[in-house]
Amino acid sequence: VDLPIQQSYLWYGSSKGDIDAQASGAYIFRPNGAPPTIISRTVPLKVIRGALVDEIHQQFNSWIYQVTRLYKDKDYAEVEYT
Repeated sequence: VDLPIQQSYLWYGSSKGDIDAQASGAYIFRPNGAPPTIISRTVPLKVIRGALVDEIHQQFNSWIYQVTRLYKDKDYAEVEYT
């Protein structure tokens, strides 16, 4: 199967709570209204091929590292990010 995909990580600036006293915090998601910022437009990748699984390693920035695993006998992908 050949399937083109595209993926992005984005972040939102948080609200300071100026108008409403409730600022963005641990359990409250309140973006400041600005468009989200894309983390990286180009991401280097490393492909590791094995007998049971192929892995794609990607470093989006200093705090997002992703591993995508494609198992030989499965029809889905496993995605892990740290």
